[in-house]
Amino acid sequence: MGKFYNSRRKKSKKKETFGFVASLRNIKYLNRKSTRIYSNTDLSPAFSVIQGDILVTQPTPSAMINITDILYILIVCVSYPVGLLSVGIALFLSPDLLQYGKTLSNHKTSSSYANIFNQIYKLQVKRSWFIHFYYLSCVFSCFNTIYEYTHYDSINISFLYLIHSTRRLLETYKQNSTVHEDTYMNISHYLVGIWFYFNFNFLQLYKQAVNPNENISSLQLLIFLTLNALQCIHHLHIQSLKKYTIPYLYLFKRSYCAHYFIEILIYLSLMWFDHFSLETKLPFIWTFANLSVSAYNTKKWYIKKFNIKPKDQIHSLIPLYST
Repeated sequence: MGKFYNSRRKKSKKKETFGFVASLRNIKYLNRKSTRIYSNTDLSPAFSVIQGDILVTQPTPSAMINITDILYILIVCVSYPVGLLSVGIALFLSPDLLQYGKTLSNHKTSSSYANIFNQIYKLQVKRSWFIHFYYLSCVFSCFNTIYEYTHYDSINISFLYLIHSTRRLLETYKQNSTVHEDTYMNISHYLVGIWFYFNFNFLQLYKQAVNPNENISSLQLLIFLTLNALQCIHHLHIQSLKKYTIPYLYLFKRSYCAHYFIEILIYLSLMWFDHFSLETKLPFIWTFANLSVSAYNTKKWYIKKFNIKPKDQIHSLIPLYST
């Protein structure tokens, strides 16, 4: 019996795996036969080794790289600051790169960097590709929601974002199926959209694994659903209009881009529900900056397209009463 046991131990070689849960610093040891769970509170990176039927976790040498921690640092400390800086640079040197859809113009930039920006400007994709953002976000946020519920018995930000992403997916699908004439956007917009939705969902998964959140309350869910319903109503109004006409119902009476304003409120609510954590604060700042620029370009396009006099102009983003 002893020989059989020893030979079995030799056959089951040690398998070293950098477990995802291990890399997120919430290490658990699980005995497959007994369901006992042992927790390790060591905050140092660790890797898992399978010895027989028991999963044992050992600290990694300091030289080993924890890829999830590095990705988190790159997103928080590099990508968001660089993204915001890039928007500011493009706003002054080549505003055309920040335009898409109806505001996308065909004239060339006249800056000293004309050749570089004009080459980038030529790289365009269909605006209907917006739907790819929401496919990605739905899959990722669905995974996050299931993971958080099964591991921490928690329903929080990822579930709310799944609701938001699913609604935007359905709206975009409806728009793409009814509007056959396609407009375009610069490829930088497309890549930034993929970057943003991946980053948001990754940050939520990382934060939940490191420091699990409490469940959202019924009031928070009600507020979030109300904001989503409000934005949906405004989007349906835009889709019901003749192409490129000025929306005029609801909050559009006071703002050319009231739907952008509601989008900002949605991310503000997520930041509030998450106790103003860095993982939701950065997406809010990005959304506010990005949509503010888009609202400014939209108002400028409306004024030029429809020759709107100053006294008849309304606000670009925030639906306030005009004096």
